[in-house]
Amino acid sequence: MSQEITTSIYEWRPCILLQVEPDKSTIRTIFTHAPAELNISNYTISLAPDSMEGKQISDITNKTSYNFTGVIPGKYLVMIRPWAKDRFCKVCRRTYTSSFSVNSKYKILTL
Repeated sequence: MSQEITTSIYEWRPCILLQVEPDKSTIRTIFTHAPAELNISNYTISLAPDSMEGKQISDITNKTSYNFTGVIPGKYLVMIRPWAKDRFCKVCRRTYTSSFSVNSKYKILTL
């Protein structure tokens, strides 16, 4: 007899890899390990000027709008998190911290 396994959005600690295009006006989702009910396109991502260091996303609303003030083009790994501790992506099977990087090209931004 098998036990049904349910996963809430808060247990997923999903990660999303985004590409900030050189014109800084467009953002592209490269991949997402978020549950289907969490659609990144439903969020506004406003990046603070210091987010070039990959430290902060300053605002989320239910609109699709992006502000890349002070953000250099490149790939950004975005962690959707209402969690205080390190984030674990069940699909990647990795725990991401604020210092995580991939070939020094991805920068961590946290929601």
